[in-house]
Amino acid sequence: MVVGLKTRRRPAFTVLRYVTTGVLVVAALVAARHGWQIYMTSPWTRNGMVRVQVANVAPQISGQIVELRTYDNAHVRKGDILYVIEKFDFEVALDNAKATILNREADLAVKKGQNARRAALTTLSTSIEEKQVFDGNEKMAEAALASAKAGLAR
Repeated sequence: MVVGLKTRRRPAFTVLRYVTTGVLVVAALVAARHGWQIYMTSPWTRNGMVRVQVANVAPQISGQIVELRTYDNAHVRKGDILYVIEKFDFEVALDNAKATILNREADLAVKKGQNARRAALTTLSTSIEEKQVFDGNEKMAEAALASAKAGLAR
């Protein structure tokens, strides 16, 4: 009978056990996450399976839809016409954009005139600050006109 014999574990074996356990835990977490993703994105029962992809569609000009040029589960490409908006609503939006441009052009003409009059005056009759204010007003009117033209182009 041998008494007092102790077996010593090798340090590499202990490290290997911890690494193996860590790898198995990480693999189990990855598998659980993958299973959860599948469960959440494609629910199913014994009677059927749900799969749907919903695309929100919004027009640039609102109005009543008078014609629908697509159907359920149709494959559409970029540039395909999906529906037609009533022409009257489009014409009203177009006329409104044109009227806004006319308004901005008239405002710009007034601001240019005011700025030209202030620029011609000496600093005895008007302050430098007032000249800067009128110059800034003209630039804001130019920006508003450019914005209105971009709205018409859209």
